[in-house]
Amino acid sequence: MSYKFDALVSILNWLESGKPVTPAYIQEQLEISQRTSFRYLQTLEGAGFPIYFDKKKGSYRFMEGYSLHKLNLTASETLALMMTQESLKNMGAGLDTEIRKIVGKLAVSRRTLPEHIIIAADEFNTDIQTIFATVNDAIVSRQQLEFTYNSVSSGTTSTTPC
Repeated sequence: MSYKFDALVSILNWLESGKPVTPAYIQEQLEISQRTSFRYLQTLEGAGFPIYFDKKKGSYRFMEGYSLHKLNLTASETLALMMTQESLKNMGAGLDTEIRKIVGKLAVSRRTLPEHIIIAADEFNTDIQTIFATVNDAIVSRQQLEFTYNSVSSGTTSTTPC
């Protein structure tokens, strides 16, 4: 791991902790030039971190409400996650449980689908549950899978390694 990467992570951690982060502080802590400390801050800004200089506090900060510990999901991203969770409820193989864990880790504020979105699905048969369990096992053990599928539109059969 590079020194620059470690330095950038340190700066992000200082910003997250609420410590006063100034170029002089960065310079002192990392034993770098003041110019390099400014370049590191510019690198973080360029990477999309919402950093600004708070004139009242005299230091750099994250924009209000931003945190490294939570994702700021858009409404459509949250909806996609909730739809995935809802559609996996009846698939077996513990997939719905795994999605619930992910939702919990992301701290998504809306945990249910809007009322106008309805996903109706009968329980999946044991073959589907077995397929999902097999795919899950292959992913966990890093094995390659091969899918054979039939095209409804052309009537052809194709095989694809994944």
